[in-house]
Order: sequence, then C-alpha cells, then structure tokens
Amino acid sequence: MADHSTLTTSDTIAVAKRLVRETLPRRWKLYALSIICMVGTAAFTGALAFSKLIVNDVFVDDDASAAINVALLVIAVSFAKSGFSYANSVIATLFDRSISADYQKRLFRKMMMLDVTFFASEHASAHAAKLKLFGTASGKAMIGICNKMSTDMLTLIALFAVMLFQDPIMTAACSLMIPIIFWFVARLSKGVRDAAAAETALTGGFFAIGSEAMQGIKTVKSFQLEKKTISRFENAVDLMQQKLFGIA
Repeated sequence: MADHSTLTTSDTIAVAKRLVRETLPRRWKLYALSIICMVGTAAFTGALAFSKLIVNDVFVDDDASAAINVALLVIAVSFAKSGFSYANSVIATLFDRSISADYQKRLFRKMMMLDVTFFASEHASAHAAKLKLFGTASGKAMIGICNKMSTDMLTLIALFAVMLFQDPIMTAACSLMIPIIFWFVARLSKGVRDAAAAETALTGGFFAIGSEAMQGIKTVKSFQLEKKTISRFENAVDLMQQKLFGIA
C-alpha cells in the first residue's frame, strides 16, 4: 500500500506494464471484441465527418434526389457508429468490473496474510476504503490504457485523415497545437493523480469518523458529544467534496 505521491514516471509505466501483463492474457477474447468495436467506432466517426463534405456538395449542386440519399447515408453511418460505441461501452464495463473484482479479492487475500500490527496502524474502515479504491482503480486504469486511449487514438487517426483530405494546409497549421495540448493534458493528469491520492486518505477518514460515531453511540450520548461528532463528520464530508470538485 505505497504512497501514490512518491511514484515517479518510470514507476507509473512499470505499474501499467504489470497491469497489462497480469490482466490481458486471461481476457484476450473480451479484449479482441473490444478492439473490433474500437475500430468500428473510429471508422464510422471518420465516415460521419466525411459525410458532412458530401452534404455540402449536395447543397451546392442543389440536387434534391441526392439529398435524400445523403440523408439516409448519414443516418446509417450514425446508427453504425452508435452501435459500435454502445457495444464498446458495455465491453469496457465488463472488463472494468472483472479486473476490479479480481484485484479486490487478491488484495483482501494478501491483507489477511499480513501481521496484526499492519491492522493496528489504521482504522478498519480506512483499510476497507483502500481495498475498494485500489481494486476499482486497477480496473479504471486498464480501461484507460487499453480501451479509452486506444479508441481516442484510432478516432484521432480517422478524423486526421478526413482533415488531411479536406484541407492539407489547415491540417498542418492545426498540428502545431498538438505539443501544447499534450503539455496541458500532462499538467492536468498530474493534478488528478495528486488529488486522487489525497482522496484515498479522506475516504478512509470519512468511513472512520462515521463508523466510530455509530459504533460508539452510547459514549457519544453519555458525554453529550453529538455536536462535536457532527462537526467532525461534516468537515470530513466537506474535505472529500472539495477534492472531488478538484478532480472534476
């Protein structure tokens, strides 16, 4: 359970490689279906963009019969794109949950084999929060690496091809913005990673305060600590909300 803030870029790449190595071979059939859906989504996204060029030509030529054919073509391409995109989303969800559940089980088994001193260091709810969050993060990370990133890259290639066909000079000019975009994305990604690491600790605090108050309700009532307990819980909720807003 290492501190995420200490991870370097090479550590992150090593973790990503390990995730791919451990999860993909056992799910290659599901991922093969996902690749088909990703290619279909990208291809029909490019086709939809290309169909707009045909629409412009039809309006210029003022051809009513051609307009009907083009409209049917756009509808068909849109349906195909939506179908592939929907199937890809369903497969991504199955992929995500399969990996998350697998890592949650593995983490729980590993935790059960640890010494008692490990559990004394933090509240039980904090350990439970980490168990849930780390397992879920594994699935999300794999979806980001093997699905969303691939889909976005394939879609970018398809749209770039349409742009290049339509206007090579404008495409070359826009391409100069790519390094700037990558820089902004890198900055945002670092901020999200830092906020997500802090969210782990805040989630543990949220569960700890809530469970302690409910388990020790007799003590709270006996010493009239209701207002203090409510204040602690509300502060924990507010801090976690601020972090979630920061990630958003």
